[in-house]
Amino acid sequence: MDRLKLVMIAFIAFGHMAIRAEAQPQVAVLHSQRAWTVERTYYPDQRLQVCSAFSHNRTQQTEDYIGFNVRDDGMVSVNVITSRRLWSNDFAGTLVLSINQQEDINLNGAAFRSGGGMQSVLFTFAPQEDKSGVWRLLASGRTISMKDPSSKRNLITWSLSGSTAALNVHKACTAKIIRYRNLGY
Repeated sequence: MDRLKLVMIAFIAFGHMAIRAEAQPQVAVLHSQRAWTVERTYYPDQRLQVCSAFSHNRTQQTEDYIGFNVRDDGMVSVNVITSRRLWSNDFAGTLVLSINQQEDINLNGAAFRSGGGMQSVLFTFAPQEDKSGVWRLLASGRTISMKDPSSKRNLITWSLSGSTAALNVHKACTAKIIRYRNLGY
């Protein structure tokens, strides 16, 4: 597993919290179609499961991930991890995502981090707080872009090809891990 993927898995599950490295996470690929992959990751140290749907861009110069994740406690997160240099300091701000270059979704209070040659953005919310309809828009779109909040120019764009099928698998994965948690597993 490459370095960026491991960093992404860590941010997906825990945001920007420190992670104990006592046991390796157990990752199961549940689905992969076109630009999207769905994985279930189990962290034995924390007894935590996470379902992740993500897309990955890679060129010779850059590597970018965008992930939509649900932990077994029901919390949802949107994660962007990139090797690009888009900002220089850590800050809280607005993550602007655009579906099909038409509908902007403003996620206020996102955590922007920079360090170790990587940059990340994390926005976490409870499912009932999805007032912007992120899930619905993802399933119906062709592309998703991260925009600069002030200039509104696209910074990174990912394909949504395969996202409808991925989100269906993701939804089933999420229902299963939440049910297991509620049963005490």
